[in-house]
Amino acid sequence: MTDSTNLVDFLSKGSSIVKIQELIFEILVMAHRLYITFFPVHLYRSDPRITVADVGSLENPSDDWGIDENSFQNLHRRYKYTIDVFASDISHRLPKYFALPGAAKSFSTDAFYHSWEGEILWLSPPVALVIRTVRKLRKLRSGKGSLIVPAWKTAPF
Repeated sequence: MTDSTNLVDFLSKGSSIVKIQELIFEILVMAHRLYITFFPVHLYRSDPRITVADVGSLENPSDDWGIDENSFQNLHRRYKYTIDVFASDISHRLPKYFALPGAAKSFSTDAFYHSWEGEILWLSPPVALVIRTVRKLRKLRSGKGSLIVPAWKTAPF
């Protein structure tokens, strides 16, 4: 089920665009190998199933990460953070936090839209936002905080 008429058409009839057709072919081959049969169905955006899917797609759960509570509390006692910049209604560590749209209790959404001046920031951004976060931090005249990023091992090439 999708709200995209194009996707339904592509999966049902194919595409004259080579790149899209190649992807469709890969999907169909994989579905065949896994004994999956599917029937593309178009739903309007107002359909409750699309609404629920949209809310779920706003946040990538792999991006909602952090450190253990004890380590956070040790840092918080030392630095007295005033705002959790990248959080959710479930993961926030501080009463004041920025979250993605759909978070009912957050101070606001889209942390990059707001000033971080004068704040003591707790920052554990989604990996895709680390560079943008560093750029915003470099522009601060006042404020400080802790930027936490995962250190994943990479495969040797």
